[in-house]
Amino acid sequence: KNMRILELPEAPQRPATTVPVIAGPPPAWSPSQGQIAANGPTATIELVPTVGTVRRSIDKVTQLSSALEQHCTMRRNGVSGSNLSDAFLALNVALDTYTEAIDMYETAYGASADLRHMGENALRSADEVMETYQGLRSWGEYATDELNLTRYSIRKHGVVGTLKNEVVEVGRDVADISEGAASLARTGAGAMPEIVRSSTR
Repeated sequence: KNMRILELPEAPQRPATTVPVIAGPPPAWSPSQGQIAANGPTATIELVPTVGTVRRSIDKVTQLSSALEQHCTMRRNGVSGSNLSDAFLALNVALDTYTEAIDMYETAYGASADLRHMGENALRSADEVMETYQGLRSWGEYATDELNLTRYSIRKHGVVGTLKNEVVEVGRDVADISEGAASLARTGAGAMPEIVRSSTR
């Protein structure tokens, strides 16, 4: 039998695909601070301070309280040249840092009696030395302190956040004044009969 060899046509070749090469290093990119990239969208994460972080913030408050106290002692002794406003601002920043650290820690892990006890002692010392300083500072230092604290608040919260905090503080002050006035009115009302009786004797 005669056999015929069937010749199949060659498959058409696909044109080679060229990949464009971009000259230069790849663009530098990293997730924003406090964010991680996961399958496209970013997930916001919040770092929780450790026990050591909270303790260090308490130690900072204690250290800066002592520094301000030393400045106050120098002022009382007539020694000039110490910048009390800078020391006062540094202590306020340290107090703010501690407050945030302990709040974030307890939100994540629950209340800590030991940390709170340490913090309360540090806060008590800070309050005492700041009260001492406020009794010694000049009007110029008072204006500088207010300006420094406002600038710090704006850097941290922004203008709108600072204004909101001011409104909250004013509201608290008004509430305290109203409560004090009401208490005074009640006390005065109770004392009025005795005053009347005394005046008629």
